[in-house]
Amino acid sequence: MFRLMLKSAMAVMATAAIAQSTAQLPEVKVMADKPVVTQERTLTGQRVDVVQLSRVVGYADINIATASGAAVLRQRVSDSAKTVCEQIAKLYPLPPSGKELCIEKAMKTANPQVQAAIDAAEKGYRSAQASK
Repeated sequence: MFRLMLKSAMAVMATAAIAQSTAQLPEVKVMADKPVVTQERTLTGQRVDVVQLSRVVGYADINIATASGAAVLRQRVSDSAKTVCEQIAKLYPLPPSGKELCIEKAMKTANPQVQAAIDAAEKGYRSAQASK
C-alpha cells in the first residue's frame, strides 16, 4: 500500500509537510480528525501557535504509471490541500492570503513526494513490460 500523507500547518504563515510510507495496496488517505496545536517561536523569539491537520489520499483505484492516473493523483492531493487549509481557516480565521499560502506551501512540499510515487510506479510498469 502506498500512502501519501498531506499535513498542513498554519501559524502566522502557512507551513506544510508531506510524508510517504509504503504498505501493500496503493492508498493515500486524507485524515483530518481534529487540529493539533503546538507552540513554536519565530526568529524574533515571539511565540506562535502552529495548527496542523493532515489528510491521507487513497489511489488504489488508479494506475499512477499512466499520465491520466498521475493527473488524477495530483488533483486529489491538490483537492486535499485545499480542504485541509479551508478547515484550518474555518477554525482559525486567516487573513485573505492565508489560505492561499497554506495551499501553496502544502503543494510545494507534496509535489516531490507525489512525483516520487509516480516515478516508482512508472519504473515498476516498465520493468513488468520488459520482462514479458
